[in-house]
Amino acid sequence: MHPDKENLHEVLGYVNKALININKAIDDFEKQKDFERVYELKTVKVNLEISKKVIMYGLFHN
Repeated sequence: MHPDKENLHEVLGYVNKALININKAIDDFEKQKDFERVYELKTVKVNLEISKKVIMYGLFHN
């Protein structure tokens, strides 16, 4: 595997882990009814999901 693709694959793993942790945090804050933090985390989640799509595009189209 090309070194650039290895780096993208590693970053993709980190993004996936971050998404898992953000989902857990969203669940926790929803239980606490802290909807301001839920909104902030959902915004971060959307940005990470977009980044994930860009990384996946880089893995499969370069």
